[in-house]
Amino acid sequence: MGCANNAHLILSDNTTPCKLSPGKLVIASSVSKVVASVMTYPHEVVRSRLQEQGQVRNSEVQYAGVVDCVKKIFQTEGLPGFYRGCATNLLRTTPSAIITFTSYEMIHRFLQRVILPD
Repeated sequence: MGCANNAHLILSDNTTPCKLSPGKLVIASSVSKVVASVMTYPHEVVRSRLQEQGQVRNSEVQYAGVVDCVKKIFQTEGLPGFYRGCATNLLRTTPSAIITFTSYEMIHRFLQRVILPD
């Protein structure tokens, strides 16, 4: 959750995550999820293509390893090949990240007020 905790710098003037409104927490968590997903999605594409080869519906081996897979994807599909399906993945995963991060922060605040009153 480090990215969500740093996204608050974008949203307000030198405030801490515990002072962000729920709406700004939603924005911070969605921004952090999108950034993290876009940065790591090429790895997911390579991983899934390596896992798919040799399965019943695709019995032939297409890639000799990770480096070979990266080379072939780049040569045949270019850079967009590493992001095929990224938008669908974001539509699927961003709402759950928003719920998780915002719920965590709101429950954390509540427990701090209850357990550690001023």
